[in-house]
Amino acid sequence: MDTFYAGAILAALFIGLVVSRLSATVLFLMAAIACLLAGLIEPDAFWAKATNEGLVTLMLLMLCAAALERLPWLGLLSRGIDSPNRYLAVARITALAASTSAFLNNTAIVAALAQVLRRSRYHLPSQLLLPLSYAAILGGTLTLIGTSTNLIVSSFLADRRGSGLAFFDFLWVAGPVVLGVCTLLVLVSSRLPKRAVAQEERSEYVLEAVVEREGDLVGMTVRDAGLRELETLYLSEIIRGGQIMTAVSPGEVLLGGDRLNFFGDIADASRLTQISGLTTFASEEGLMQPSLTEVIIAPGSVLNGRTPKELGFRARFDAAIVGLQRDGETVSGRLGRTALRAGDLLVLATGEDFTQRKNLGRNFYLLSDDLDVRLMDSKRGFLVTAALAGV
Repeated sequence: MDTFYAGAILAALFIGLVVSRLSATVLFLMAAIACLLAGLIEPDAFWAKATNEGLVTLMLLMLCAAALERLPWLGLLSRGIDSPNRYLAVARITALAASTSAFLNNTAIVAALAQVLRRSRYHLPSQLLLPLSYAAILGGTLTLIGTSTNLIVSSFLADRRGSGLAFFDFLWVAGPVVLGVCTLLVLVSSRLPKRAVAQEERSEYVLEAVVEREGDLVGMTVRDAGLRELETLYLSEIIRGGQIMTAVSPGEVLLGGDRLNFFGDIADASRLTQISGLTTFASEEGLMQPSLTEVIIAPGSVLNGRTPKELGFRARFDAAIVGLQRDGETVSGRLGRTALRAGDLLVLATGEDFTQRKNLGRNFYLLSDDLDVRLMDSKRGFLVTAALAGV
């Protein structure tokens, strides 16, 4: 019977991880409680694991590492990595990415450095992003908190012999591997593909607009409303009464309340605001178009797996979603009711209080050059660095 219970709990956990919007942390906690209630584990063992000294220490170390992501030095260092010499540029990229990913979240590093690399004056992004990715992945093997796998191995050892691995125990094995692979990346960088990415390809988003109920577009066809003549914006679908209409015909008659999804260049989003009788999603939320900010949803964000509507996105962040980009997937349906994911690229129309919100650093990686609310002031940054060094 115990085998049956364990199998059922594991099956339910697997299904939950695949289809549920709940975070992995919540699902694993529910599975652990289910095992406790089914008698598969003893209460003493359950609480011993939950209050394990090593686990608490590792959690504190990870909190310190998360704080380090908000220090300004990563952005400052990234500005000096570009070079006319390809080998020197790749060497700088791999060295910086590998060394910082030993302590920081990989997503934060790649988001910070990719912005610099895609604007390189000397090299195509396709020749720089692959070394960046490999170096960031390998750098995580250097320290105890560099990757979750290291933490798992340390916890297994702590169970067996009473003490886990030290912070730099992995360095003696991982160090030569990282150095060798980074050297190889530098040497073969000239053979990496030279693929230029068109600007319009990089800036294509799903944009949403609403036909005003008493507006000028009501009763007009898509062709007559000029919605087929937008050069860089393509009307991909109409959402009407809960139904999604794809492959929209030029003769389709528009009704009040129709939600129109466009696919195209975010730079031309202002064209939609110039069409009488059409309201963009941001304008509908009471925000104006010109103040736009690009962000990436962070892995630990409260947005992950939830919709802007159920979270009260406008009130929580003083911003509204203008466009959504999800690499490799077509996004369909209303933006306000689309479940967001970690890694989604959003363009936000922001209000005056946006930069003052304390929850931005936990939820977003900001890509705008002139806006980085995640950074600490110098005094706090010094204290965080000193605290981690002391640990």
